[in-house]
Amino acid sequence: MFNLVKADLSIQRSFLFWSWDLAYEATIQIEKSHCGTILDALIKSLIGKKILNEKQSIDLSGLPNLNDNHPAQLYFLRASGQLQVGDTEFEAFKVKLESPFLKFSGVHHIVHEIKEFVSEFIPSFVKVKNIGRAIPLTINEFSFGLQSYESKYTVFLGYSPVSKDRLLINYQEGALKIVIEADSMKKKDQLPLSKFEILENLNKITQDLLKFNLIDDLKARAANA
Repeated sequence: MFNLVKADLSIQRSFLFWSWDLAYEATIQIEKSHCGTILDALIKSLIGKKILNEKQSIDLSGLPNLNDNHPAQLYFLRASGQLQVGDTEFEAFKVKLESPFLKFSGVHHIVHEIKEFVSEFIPSFVKVKNIGRAIPLTINEFSFGLQSYESKYTVFLGYSPVSKDRLLINYQEGALKIVIEADSMKKKDQLPLSKFEILENLNKITQDLLKFNLIDDLKARAANA
C-alpha cells in the first residue's frame, strides 16, 4: 500500500497559445523494502530489454543532472546503496546508466548510446539492469529519468527531434517522488508520456506495486485545473 503525501498538477497555456504545458508532481511514502522491486520494474518496463541489449535507444534518452559536474550528460539511472561483504560488513556502491548522444537518424529521429557504470568491487555478474533485485545489494537511493523526443518543424531548422515529455522518479529515505513534464500538448486534458506507452507502463507499476492509480489521479486533477 501507499501513503500519498503530496500531489500537485499545473496546466498552463504555452507561448504558443494553441497548446498547453503540464507539470505534475506526486510524493509517495513507501516501505524501504519495496525500493529495489520498484526500481527493477522501472528499468524493465520503461527502458526495456531491447534497448539494454542493443545498447542504443531511438527517440528516448535519460535526463541531465543539473547538480553534476557534467550537466550535459544524460542519465537513465543513478543509484547508490550497500553491498554486504561479511556477516556485519558492508561496502558502499554506486551505479549509473548513461545515454550520451550518438547520432541523428535522418531529420526525424535521434539515437543515444547506452553505457553502464558500476563500482569496481561489485561482482561482474551483477548488471545495472538487475541492480534492483541483486542479492546481497541494498538500494538506499536512486534517481530514474527519461525523456521522449518528437520531430518538430521550425522555420529556421526545418524538422528536427526535440524533447517533449519528461519523467523523473527520485527515491530517498522511504519517499518516492514522481515528476512529469510535458510541452505543447494539443488539448488541456491530454495525457502525457504517451509515446512508447510510458505512462501506461508506469501506471501498471504504481497500481501493481503501490495500489496507486497514477492515470486516475492525473485525470482527476486535470479536470479541476
